[in-house]
Amino acid sequence: MSHLMKISEAASLALHAMSLLARYPDRRFSNVEMAKLFKASEHSLAKVTQRLVRANLIDSMRGPSGGFVIARQARDISILEIYEAVDGPIGKPGCLLGKGSCEHVSCILGGLACQVTSLVRERFQTTTLLELSDSMKLGDGLNAQKKHS
Repeated sequence: MSHLMKISEAASLALHAMSLLARYPDRRFSNVEMAKLFKASEHSLAKVTQRLVRANLIDSMRGPSGGFVIARQARDISILEIYEAVDGPIGKPGCLLGKGSCEHVSCILGGLACQVTSLVRERFQTTTLLELSDSMKLGDGLNAQKKHS
């Protein structure tokens, strides 16, 4: 199956982790716990959480009661901020054929790739983590599990 738009595994993990932490702002999650929820590699997730800590999007605490917690209000964090913390700035689109630069006078798509990139960047900038986390179903029932433990 082909997709017009793809994001990296790291960016996907960052968006999922941030959404989970936004849904449960009073609860700390360990890397192991989140990796199990996302069915992801603990090692890959650890790299992502390190970047999110460096970007001051999450706080970490070591020890038995440690884990990760969101550092700011979800309504004050854009998806773009999360994405760029992990993958860097969204740049200009490259050649669809994977060439360094197009050998033709103009792009066969007539600037459509640039327009789509601009639209994605704008949407990421204007969509908050709160909006993203409100649509997330992963982690439903975690508070109930905690109470019964």
